[in-house]
Amino acid sequence: MINLLPQRQLRRARREYRLRLATLSSLALALILGSSAAFLVPSFLFARIERGTALATYERLKVTLNGGALEDSRTLSRTAELLEMVEQKSASVLPHVRQLLRARPQGVSLSRVAFEVREHAQFSITGVAETRDALLMFRDQLRDYDGFETVELPIGNLAKATAIEFSLTIVVAPSTP
Repeated sequence: MINLLPQRQLRRARREYRLRLATLSSLALALILGSSAAFLVPSFLFARIERGTALATYERLKVTLNGGALEDSRTLSRTAELLEMVEQKSASVLPHVRQLLRARPQGVSLSRVAFEVREHAQFSITGVAETRDALLMFRDQLRDYDGFETVELPIGNLAKATAIEFSLTIVVAPSTP
């Protein structure tokens, strides 16, 4: 290609071209970086808010768990004191508890077993039975045990045929060990 411009103007044109190219490239780079930063700002703000929420939740759970651990230790301490008192006042409870566990058929789960000493020593049991037959079998096996004086199953517990939530009251016979 033939160049008709004098050398001096040609150099000036090349210098101006390079200057315009550098300016345009710098402007494009600044525009890309600015838009990237603008798009990252909402994500950054959202991450900061989530971090604050997560830290607050962590602190709340930490306080709850520590408080719960203290409450559990107090409960265990009270339970130990009650068991000591029961052991002094009445016969051993362990054989009766073992019988409760042995008499429990498949399909019956116990959710709570409480032992109280009032006029008589008695158990209060709550749980869930898969079927009415499993619940009745559990009641009958408990009635057959000589260590229990009475086994009371309220008739209302037998209203459903499946997934039966029940409560039993068992009075311990006074002459058993």
